[in-house]
Amino acid sequence: QQRTSAAAAAPKASSSPIVVTTVGKGGVGKTHAALALSISQASQNKRVLYLSTHADASPEYALQMLPPTRLPTTPTAAAPELGLPSTLFLQRIESTALLDDAYEEAKKADADFGISTAIKTATNDSANFELPKKKTIPLVAGMDPWLLLGYLLRRVIHSDKYYDVVVVDGLSTTEAARLAATPVRAKWLSERARDEVKASDAGRIVLPTVEMAASSVLTDNATTGGNSDYERLRNLLDDAADLVTNPKRFIGVLVTQAGNAAASDAAARAWGALAIAGAPCGAVWMRGGEEDDGEKFSPLVSIATAENASLSDLVATVPDSFLDDAVSTSVPPPLEVSSDCLRVHLPLVPKTDVKVSLSGSEVVVEACGSRRAIPLPAGRSKVAGAKADNNVLEIKLE
Repeated sequence: QQRTSAAAAAPKASSSPIVVTTVGKGGVGKTHAALALSISQASQNKRVLYLSTHADASPEYALQMLPPTRLPTTPTAAAPELGLPSTLFLQRIESTALLDDAYEEAKKADADFGISTAIKTATNDSANFELPKKKTIPLVAGMDPWLLLGYLLRRVIHSDKYYDVVVVDGLSTTEAARLAATPVRAKWLSERARDEVKASDAGRIVLPTVEMAASSVLTDNATTGGNSDYERLRNLLDDAADLVTNPKRFIGVLVTQAGNAAASDAAARAWGALAIAGAPCGAVWMRGGEEDDGEKFSPLVSIATAENASLSDLVATVPDSFLDDAVSTSVPPPLEVSSDCLRVHLPLVPKTDVKVSLSGSEVVVEACGSRRAIPLPAGRSKVAGAKADNNVLEIKLE
C-alpha cells in the first residue's frame, strides 16, 4: 500500500515551487519515476502537482485508473480510492488546451488594455486590427514549450495556487530543452521587436499597451499602466529564465535502464541538451541496476530500482531526501565568458555532435538537438576556433 499523508489539510506551500521533469529514452520508465517522485514528495506533507503532457493514458494505467477514466484537466486532489496522499494534485494538459488558455488570456488582455484600439489609433484606423479567431490559429511544431512555459508561469508560479513541487511528465528531451531555452529566446525576441517597433511613431504609441498586456498574460494579473511596464515585462522574463536555470527551482532527472546502451546514450544526450539550454540536472534514475551503475553520470545523485517494480515499491525506494540531495548536488551548467574565449560545460556530449557558428553578434552552439545563442563580448566579432575536451567546449574569439 502506498504511503499516505496524515494531514487533513495541507499547509500553504512556498511561493516558488521547484519544477522537476524526467527525461530519457521512451519506454524506460519516465512516467513511473515521475509518479513515484510525486507521491514520495506528497507523502512528506508537501503540496505536489503532477502535470502530465501525455497524449496517451500512460499515467492512468500506472495509477491503475480504470479506462476510459483520464486524469482531470484542472489541478485536482487525487481521488481517495487511489490511496494517494491528500496533498497530491493530478492534472492532464494537452496542446490544444494550452493554446486555448493562451488565446483566452490574450483576448482578456485586449479587452483590459485595448491593444486593438491602440493599434487603430496609432495608425489612424488604417490597420483595422483585431485578434484572429481562435479556430484560425494553427498549433505549429515547436509551439508547445512556449505554451507550457506560459501556462506554468501564469497558472502555477504566479497564481494564487500554491505548490512546493511541480512534476512535469511526458516531455521529450527536445521539448524539455526547448522549455528551458524559451525564456532567454523570448527576452531576445522582445528586445529585438521593441527596437523595431520604437523606430516608428505608431510603434511608440502602441508599445506601452502591448508590454502592459504581455505582463498581465504572464502573471494572470491585470496592472495599471505606467512607465515601468517594459521593465516589469523584462523582470518577468528574467524570472522565467531563473525558473529553468536555477537548481533551487528546476531540476532535470535523467531516467535510464541498466544494460541498455541506447537508454544510457539517450540519458547522456538529454543531460547535454539541458546543459546547452542552461538547465540543471540533479539526479539519474537507474531502472534495473545498482547505484554504482550511475557512475557515468557523476556527480548526479543516483537511485536504483528493481527492473519490474510496482509503483508502490518505487515510492518506497525513494529516500525522503532524494529531491533535496538532487538540488544540493546540481549546479547550473557553467558558462565562462572572457574577452577572447567562451567556455561551455557539455557533460557527456560527443565532439562530433557539437556545432559552433556565428550569427550576427552571437555565437550559436548546437548539440543533442538543443541550441544556445551567446552574445559576443565587446570588441569581438569572429570565431577563431573551437575544441571540446573533458566535457568543456572552448571557443576562441577574435
